[in-house]
Amino acid sequence: MKGNGLPITNDRLTFLGDSPQPAPNPQPFRTLDDGSLPGPYGYEEIYPTLGGYSFVKRVHSSWILFDAVSDQILKINPGVRPLLERCDGLHNLATLIRIGDETGLEIPPSELYAFFEKLRDLKVVDFHIHRKKQNARVLLINPNQPFPRSRYAYQHIYPPLGLLYLAGQLLAAGFETEILDMTVDDMQAADIGPWLASCDEPWDLIGISLNMTCSAERATRLAGNLRDLLPDTPIIMGGNHATMTYEELLSTGVCDFVCLGPGDHLITSLCESLFRKTGPIDQIPGLAYARHGEVMQTCPVQPTKIIKDIEFPAYHLIDLDRYDIGGRIPVITSTGCPYDCKYCSTVKFNGRRVSYLPVERVVEDIKRLMKVYNCNGFNFMDDSFTFNRKRMIAICELIMEEGLEISWTCNTRVDMVDRDLLFFMSKAGCAGIFYGIESMDQAVLNRMHKKVKVEQVRNAVEWAREAGIKVRQSYIVGLPGETVDSLRSVTQFINETKPDEVQLSMLTIYPGTDLADDPDRFGLEIHPLRWDEHNINVPHVSTDTMTSEEIFDAYLEMRIQLTELGQ
Repeated sequence: MKGNGLPITNDRLTFLGDSPQPAPNPQPFRTLDDGSLPGPYGYEEIYPTLGGYSFVKRVHSSWILFDAVSDQILKINPGVRPLLERCDGLHNLATLIRIGDETGLEIPPSELYAFFEKLRDLKVVDFHIHRKKQNARVLLINPNQPFPRSRYAYQHIYPPLGLLYLAGQLLAAGFETEILDMTVDDMQAADIGPWLASCDEPWDLIGISLNMTCSAERATRLAGNLRDLLPDTPIIMGGNHATMTYEELLSTGVCDFVCLGPGDHLITSLCESLFRKTGPIDQIPGLAYARHGEVMQTCPVQPTKIIKDIEFPAYHLIDLDRYDIGGRIPVITSTGCPYDCKYCSTVKFNGRRVSYLPVERVVEDIKRLMKVYNCNGFNFMDDSFTFNRKRMIAICELIMEEGLEISWTCNTRVDMVDRDLLFFMSKAGCAGIFYGIESMDQAVLNRMHKKVKVEQVRNAVEWAREAGIKVRQSYIVGLPGETVDSLRSVTQFINETKPDEVQLSMLTIYPGTDLADDPDRFGLEIHPLRWDEHNINVPHVSTDTMTSEEIFDAYLEMRIQLTELGQ
């Protein structure tokens, strides 16, 4: 047998798995005569992990383990093959012993342990240790933006609301949790080492939020630094961008897991599996991971209509005064979107089914925030706060029954309001509403599957104004089918309705959207950008009706016109 042109000597051709012999140069994990472990770690805490570029293959009549890095060829007992296939960092030694029993391997636990320890001594397998503990420590990180905070003169920095909800779940489950917001602290990836050194105790799990595409490069750089500094600490990434690019993230090796979709329950299930040994990791719904170089995912999470077990978000872990919230504490009361807008990936992240917090819980959370923070301003961040009209009315009724003198804003669609509803919302304290209008050309709206009529746009804006609700209008410059001429209808409508605020964005193609998945179908030519250049103010796409330069020029011209109009 030869490898790389060199003969395989006897000491490099090793038979393992029948009668394992004690390894030379004893390492810390030694078994006693009764099969127990003398050291501080139990079978449930040791996770054997086969090194990268190691392959279990059958050659002629023999099964071998070939490690391409060290160029070792190891003959193995065929019975241990199913165990080696599960040496992926997800299965602890106790699980592997049970699998061996179930497959009829008939090797005592102490000998099976010695087998893995032999592979460890040969540098083919690593032992990752996840201590069994009830109160594991979890660090949740919001990564920094592409540029220093001082560069974002006109962009607001909002609290990492998703992490606040995750932290609430973890704290309620008994896990010590802290949030590091590198954006508000203006930290860079290189700063994470000194910050970790300042911590009194090590972290058992690190979660990194990767929601915004423009933060992807910074987040992966941060994860890589953490991997180098804390090689045995599991890292999970989550958020919209992470969900849409999980295969890319896991293939780089910067993280161990990716949460697919919302992670409120997944994060606690992962901690319970890793540290309380409640069950196998690869049975947790909504989780992606790499096994021997192949990206795997578990069954998806099934959304429920009513969210009853989401804990109160851990606002106390951050300083709200450091964020640009404009006197309104952000709140989420529902997730999911039943619509199919081609430029948006929300439906692929949250799912089509809208899930709600109970009406009573919504108002109780408002009252709690009023008491703790002495604040009467709130911003409901739901994708479409008024989707369920009956629920919307019930929330308003309860706010008024409780005598809550509050002022609040929300996001919704123009087809999810009517005149009576808006007047009732105003009576209950609604002071502002955000409409994602995007275009005033019906053909463009139809092509994007917006499923609204221009007439509905006009009515929704007029009704809100009549009800005394401030209106924020949002438009995307350069959608497929949009032209320089059709964009004039946007400027004209803004001039007619005089909204309190206008948000203009150039078309940006985000991963997970239909525009990204099938650009030819929509007549798009996408000009390559780095992830950190995926910003709403950077042109990077041409359509079948406008070049990227025309989109850029139209955007700037509209911005100037809005400035002259006082917007």
